[in-house]
Amino acid sequence: MKIVHVISTLNIGGAENFCVQLANEQALKCTVEIIILNSTSVNNSLMPKIAKSIRIHQLKWQKKYSLKQLFYLIKHLKLLQPSVVHVHLHNPFYYVYISSFFLNKIKFIHTIHSNFDVWRPIFNILNSVRFANNKINHVCISKSIYDRFVFTYAKLKFSHVNNGIKIYQTLRKAEEVSSLWNKFGITDGPRFLAIGNLTYYKNFSLLAHTLKSLKAVSQNVNCVLIGEKINENEYLKIIEVGADNLHLAGSVINAADYLSQADALLISSSQEGMPIVALEALSLGVPVITTPAGGMKDVVQNGYNGFIAQDFEMVSFENCISQWIKLDQHQKNKMKECAFKSFHENYNIESISQQYINLYER
Repeated sequence: MKIVHVISTLNIGGAENFCVQLANEQALKCTVEIIILNSTSVNNSLMPKIAKSIRIHQLKWQKKYSLKQLFYLIKHLKLLQPSVVHVHLHNPFYYVYISSFFLNKIKFIHTIHSNFDVWRPIFNILNSVRFANNKINHVCISKSIYDRFVFTYAKLKFSHVNNGIKIYQTLRKAEEVSSLWNKFGITDGPRFLAIGNLTYYKNFSLLAHTLKSLKAVSQNVNCVLIGEKINENEYLKIIEVGADNLHLAGSVINAADYLSQADALLISSSQEGMPIVALEALSLGVPVITTPAGGMKDVVQNGYNGFIAQDFEMVSFENCISQWIKLDQHQKNKMKECAFKSFHENYNIESISQQYINLYER
């Protein structure tokens, strides 16, 4: 079987990370190639992690939309003659969807890496033209996201395969990881970590308000937030809250290394698919405390491998963190064991890869 993955870039990101890990695992059994439509940064890239057996095609497109680029992709795919074209993210999907009109005897798979609301406008269009083209099997990365798509667009093709990764291997030495906490004077009390770029959907202002409220009731709680300041307004929202127990560490390479010394991962997002960082945490036995955003409703089992808020309000999120704080050490250790167990049973890339292979062969 020959599989061709199509993605916009392989710069650092959740969908990009998944694409590389899935391709590497599939390359153990199949012929795998990756088409990268745009340029990929040398300094911020997953390229070094790609298995040597995988052939990479960098098209280095300059335009977001172009008929010339579309026809080139169609011609290129005809030359490659894959059994399966597996596409990731929005812009590549548009090109692959139109290409599928002209390419027969190829199975088309599309992984939806985000939640229902992000894709609704696109799927409204796909549903209206499904009689002309309904070739693509859209794969949802969590059960709850899958259920919503199937309910809304019953005539389109959907499948469910969880997001997945390998067990995260910490690259930094323990002393270097400790230096992050020491930098902010965090020597006792719970060590919480939040990871994500400062964007509207990550909703870090909710995190800031929650931590400030916890400190007001004498909770010795600190959280380090690792993420790039992409949106200035979101950064200012966090600063204006004045939560001095939320420490902004900026952008850091291999941020998940710091999960190895964290007590729990905090996710305050208003929208999510199934974030890779949550799976990285579970693979390290780190519980996740989260809002009920997207696929997080499937990842976290309340009181088992973390806590999940009832809604997106501060009271609910604060209650979840407080519940974790109130656990005794035995209960916390048990939750860590359950976190790792839930990862091994549901999100290990070896199992996820085989589920995709089964999907390709249907």
